[in-house]
Amino acid sequence: MLDAERELSDKANFGEVDVDRNMELAKAVRLLNVPSVGYYRDGHLVALLIGSPQNVRRRLERLMRGEAIGYKDGSDEGPD
Repeated sequence: MLDAERELSDKANFGEVDVDRNMELAKAVRLLNVPSVGYYRDGHLVALLIGSPQNVRRRLERLMRGEAIGYKDGSDEGPD
């Protein structure tokens, strides 16, 4: 995720949550597995994808173009 944050920080917000200390937030987004990456558009959760080996940059770029994101849209490319 660090490359995505470095490259897209002027277009997207990034954050990290310690779910052990923020159980209410984890429950609010129905987080069942960690690590997970939540993708939001206009303040609404559009995808909650499990696992850290995700190409976050590619998914964010797709989301910013208005495209759907999911498990099969770049996860094979390795982490960003």
